[in-house]
Amino acid sequence: MRKSRYKNKKSKKALDELKNIKSKYGNYFIVGNHEYFHGVKSIIDYVNTLGFKTLENENIYIGEEEKGFYLAGVYDIMGYRVDDFKPDIKKALKNTQDFPLILLAHQPKFIEEVKTADLVLSGHTHGGQIFPFNYLVKLQQPYIKGLHKHNEKTQIYVNKGTGFWGPPMRLGASSEITLINLS
Repeated sequence: MRKSRYKNKKSKKALDELKNIKSKYGNYFIVGNHEYFHGVKSIIDYVNTLGFKTLENENIYIGEEEKGFYLAGVYDIMGYRVDDFKPDIKKALKNTQDFPLILLAHQPKFIEEVKTADLVLSGHTHGGQIFPFNYLVKLQQPYIKGLHKHNEKTQIYVNKGTGFWGPPMRLGASSEITLINLS
């Protein structure tokens, strides 16, 4: 594995915990908006040294032949603002026909760009984090937390996350680690 130049010691310590995650079909990662403030490329490189595969506008087939699904991931929509590492849904979904599709997209509002997916997994909102701030988050994001039926084909699940941004507190939005069983 190549050595990364990732220098943020505080984040590095937290990221190092990811080495302990073991799974049958691999570990996958997508960037969120905060990675754009701390060096997207160096974070991707470092996370990949921890045994993860960063899905960079791409997909991977998971499971036994003819019995699995596609897992796709896109860069965060912050890429549009900084004009680098921009999400490309067409590229991410290339050749995913005929099998179920799960899309990893950090911000729930990316669902506006999704024409086909069975399930979209998002985060970003922290579940609103502090009541009544959740009402303001709703002005920016179509979904704040939990599972929603977006249309006849697509569902979206928004995880509230374990951390916070801004003040180090949560009020009315508990931390969450989600376990999703697919069958």
